[in-house]
Amino acid sequence: MMKEQWTKLFSSYDIRGVFGQEIDTEFGERLGTAFGALIAPDRQGRFIIGHDVRLSSSDMSAAFIRGLLEQGHEVVDLELASTPMISWCGWAEEFDGIASITASHLGSHYNGFKLSRRGAMPIDSKTDIPLLKELFFRSETEPRSGGRFKKANRLGRYVEMLKGFLHQPKRRIRLGVDVGNGAAGHEVHMLSELLASTVEIHSIFTAPDGSFPNRSSNPLDEGALDHLRRLVFEKSLDFGVALDGDADRCIVIDEQGQLVEPDFVLALIAVHLINSQESGSVVHDLRCSKSVAEHIAAAGGRAVATKVGYPNIRKSIMESRALFGGELSGHYYYGDMNGIDNALRTVVELINILGSDEAARPLSQFVQPLKRFHGSGEITIHSANAKDCIEDLKTRFADAPANYLDGITVDFGEWWFNARASGTESAVRLIVESNQASRLTDRVEALSELIAGVSPVPASIF
Repeated sequence: MMKEQWTKLFSSYDIRGVFGQEIDTEFGERLGTAFGALIAPDRQGRFIIGHDVRLSSSDMSAAFIRGLLEQGHEVVDLELASTPMISWCGWAEEFDGIASITASHLGSHYNGFKLSRRGAMPIDSKTDIPLLKELFFRSETEPRSGGRFKKANRLGRYVEMLKGFLHQPKRRIRLGVDVGNGAAGHEVHMLSELLASTVEIHSIFTAPDGSFPNRSSNPLDEGALDHLRRLVFEKSLDFGVALDGDADRCIVIDEQGQLVEPDFVLALIAVHLINSQESGSVVHDLRCSKSVAEHIAAAGGRAVATKVGYPNIRKSIMESRALFGGELSGHYYYGDMNGIDNALRTVVELINILGSDEAARPLSQFVQPLKRFHGSGEITIHSANAKDCIEDLKTRFADAPANYLDGITVDFGEWWFNARASGTESAVRLIVESNQASRLTDRVEALSELIAGVSPVPASIF
């Protein structure tokens, strides 16, 4: 494999590539060695490792562990586990370094690594990644003795922890969970058994299968929610949840099979947690609907907007001591879990919301008040010079009410937009929201053409 290709993989906080073409077990072993040197350069470090269901994950995990052991570190291997479980165990047991071997929601031919420091804090893209890259490409690394290895099972302890967040529901809640043949099948089975006296969970595609035979590992892909919708209809369930490949993302549908936008799920859980604490901050990425911040403020909370991306959300949660945080991608983060994102905790909180309602309202009625605006969703516009395009937008809208927290956000009151350069491909991400559907269509068309370089911005856009 061309080693030059490996340099491109150190571009963000997660390291991912096509297995057998961009990464392989040699890469995994070298990365394990480098990660050990990053986290514990002059002592024996304690590391906890787990992997998802991908066909290459077991071999990649073994290679990564070899790299750590050859440098004399202590390694605890959880084997197959969800990323939230690995992160929680790493935080709760105060490991120095945490690694989840996964490509998250990407296709089965990908694999990768999610790497964290003590506290399950993601490695920093500005400081840690360049040093990790330097350590990775060192020509020689002297082996050290004293490496220790053991396998461990934390499934029972982890699921008992999740159960502890359940409030006694006033009625029996019935829901569906589509695991998508991902990493959380055993976790969902055990949670179903523990909650059986008050909650009825119908689960599908729980058998681990790294080929993802039933649907995409990304539950937001076209058609990925079809099986879950059928389950909700056939069983007349209160709601349904689909997990991604490593079970850190949670996509929700209501009792009618309609997608509940992730930012609306964020708002519902935020208000529920604020009410339980009587105050508190909630972090959200700046792409979320205006109604989210308004909903949080109406409940007596403080909404904190932040840049898109897992490290940015985590950092903001820790700095603001927030109760909760979330992203438009379906990640939900909990302050009382040190800001770790957790899909099954989100399932428990949705059960709490529906189960505490005296009127036994369906989920769709909880969501309805949030639908005050018309949104475009995130639109990808491919551009060879995405960063230059954002700078051009900043110039064009220099006199508009704008902020530059992440790309450019311009808020005209009745409508707003955000445009930012993608961190993973040559593209601009655009999102537009308006209080009028007709205005939304016009603004999306005009901004898309402007970004694509098709036409200059018309005066009417203001």
